[in-house]
Amino acid sequence: MTNLPIDGKPFRLNYQRPALLVADSDKMRRRLLENARAQLDGIHHRFAPFIQQQLGVEYFASSPQRFWMHQEIGDVLSAITHLIQFVSTVRGNSYGEKLHAVIKTIFQEESVRYRLDDKGGVHYAVDQAFEHDVDSVLQGLGKQKFSGAKAEFVAALEAMSPQKQSGKRLIRDMFAAVETAFLVVVQNGSINRLNEQNLKAHFRPLLLNRHAGIEGADDKVDRLLGVYFSWINAAHLYRHGGNFEQIHEAPMDIAVSMATQGMAFLRHLCEF
Repeated sequence: MTNLPIDGKPFRLNYQRPALLVADSDKMRRRLLENARAQLDGIHHRFAPFIQQQLGVEYFASSPQRFWMHQEIGDVLSAITHLIQFVSTVRGNSYGEKLHAVIKTIFQEESVRYRLDDKGGVHYAVDQAFEHDVDSVLQGLGKQKFSGAKAEFVAALEAMSPQKQSGKRLIRDMFAAVETAFLVVVQNGSINRLNEQNLKAHFRPLLLNRHAGIEGADDKVDRLLGVYFSWINAAHLYRHGGNFEQIHEAPMDIAVSMATQGMAFLRHLCEF
């Protein structure tokens, strides 16, 4: 997908994109609130007891902002599904379909970590395990010495946003994050890249020292390094250009799989 600005598109959507898909957003909530008000005009009093019955939380028809702006995010995301289904039932399918399209656009424009399925169900952009990995890696990279690796990691995640999606960029920037973290960990000014030779020469001794006294440590460490080697080799295809007529991209399922493995390496490196 192109990253060029689109004619006629609001400035914030062309240029003010957050670097990371976010778990919550005041702008998203406010837009959901206003769309709920518009779609429930005249029937809000019927929706309030319905949503309270479905979610077990307070919802006041006279003050819907208390729910949409301040309720726990999981309840808000669940309420989206109930809202679409309620509007479809009470007002008609065409109203529900229009609301579905609007909320899908809100998710995309506000760069949140969620997607809407065809029936109005809300899901993580990838899955819950992936989101847990993202949070774990961000926490590990919070140390000052990993600030460069964190910047590369954030850039990788940006490649997953609907407007700037690129499997190649996801792999390339994730590799850069792992490589940067690796160089920080080994602290050797004579090397400047992550490859099989440098892993063996500089990371293997650190691993052996860390696991000294464990039976079969040599074999266990070498098997782990083999996983690193395979990942580096797989990433190589997408880290460089190629003699292709078409755009050289990586399928997103491959890219997400490789990014998931890259995050495992980052968590490992952050332990050193």
